Amino acid sequence: MSDIETIHENDEYGEQHTRRIVTITDATGEEFEHEFREQEDGHEYLGEGEPPKSALEALEDYDT
Repeated sequence: MSDIETIHENDEYGEQHTRRIVTITDATGEEFEHEFREQEDGHEYLGEGEPPKSALEALEDYDT
């Protein structure tokens, strides 16, 4: 199961940036948050390493 929160922020120059927080719940019920920044060509993962496949799939479903 997953949930996606969208956050819109303005930087010091007044430009708007969009972040998405993807919360994934594993089989044991534990929740994990993964943060992405929206870009023109997709999303940039802001966490360490590679994002989990489940978070990427949730974003794909959300954007379609």
